[in-house]
Amino acid sequence: MVSAHAVGRNDPCPCGSGKKYKKCCIDKAKSPDAARAMGTSSDSRSPAARPSARRPSATQILSAAESKRAPNAPHPKLRHVYRPLLDLFLWTPGKLEAMTTEAIVEKMADLGATVDEDQFRQMAQPFHSSYLLSEEFWRDLISDEHEDADFPYLAASVLWDRWLPDRVRLERIDDLISQGREALESDLRGRAFRLWAEAWRGWRDWMEAQPERVLSELNDAVQEWVDERLESWVEEFDELLESGSLRNPRWAEYRLEMMQFLYGRSDDPHDFETISYGLACADSLFALRRAVDGDAMYAALAERFAHDEMIYYSWANQYSHDYTLHPENVDDERARSLLRRGLEACPDERDLFAGRLNALGGSS
Repeated sequence: MVSAHAVGRNDPCPCGSGKKYKKCCIDKAKSPDAARAMGTSSDSRSPAARPSARRPSATQILSAAESKRAPNAPHPKLRHVYRPLLDLFLWTPGKLEAMTTEAIVEKMADLGATVDEDQFRQMAQPFHSSYLLSEEFWRDLISDEHEDADFPYLAASVLWDRWLPDRVRLERIDDLISQGREALESDLRGRAFRLWAEAWRGWRDWMEAQPERVLSELNDAVQEWVDERLESWVEEFDELLESGSLRNPRWAEYRLEMMQFLYGRSDDPHDFETISYGLACADSLFALRRAVDGDAMYAALAERFAHDEMIYYSWANQYSHDYTLHPENVDDERARSLLRRGLEACPDERDLFAGRLNALGGSS
């Protein structure tokens, strides 16, 4: 057993539940609101915080054995011995993914739970996590010491992906983001877009189910289930979408939809990400040849963030001959007027605006 004070967020939980510490007993020191937001539960506490005597699962045993924090971990040279044994005798995600849907349903029936596609869809409706679904309906299905104790949770994950392909469960988001990065490394930009669009759909659907909560609250709550920080990954996705927006209007439209959603849920008027989301909205509108709407967005940003120099600088670039995406927007005089407006609103940034004005043949 790993001592609690030495446990990292991604280490096996010392309670023996088989889950990561961040998805289990870390909640005992926190408010249960984050877990309750994932779905309805008959227990007022987070499912991960309920009393449990679950035996260590294959994942927990393997992770603890390989962890540098585990004082009695087997020597690394013995991994070829214990890993095949664990894979042979205990259920793993790969084993269930290799099973047919009919075989999984039949196994669940053997364990005492009859389930079909329509019933599963109804069960999953209030949830965005397959783990929470299994905790709600199948937690007490079999003994924690039973050799099939991990099967219901793994079955919930596989059946969700097969029966609810349009609803991305939270547990899949990290994998989709990682796969998208691998695609980018191989210069497969279209595949990266599809993977990240799926990850965004899962994130957005979960956030839309909680309209009363602002972005900062949602970002903190989802961290119990998703390792990636939303703002960091969104910046990566935005770079991909921006680079492809001129060649593919669909990407510009997707970027606009995503950034409008994030901008509308942002709650910090001085937050850098909030301004970035708004600027991306305006830039996308110009990319889509919607200059009137783009001007309106920039004007709204200038009113909300009156002293942010990048608003005026970016706005001016939409009209300057050396930056604009579309020739019909070229209007250097308008660009110079916006730069002078920025200089007036942000006098501390005189060098920035003066240099740009000189480049456009104007004076400050």
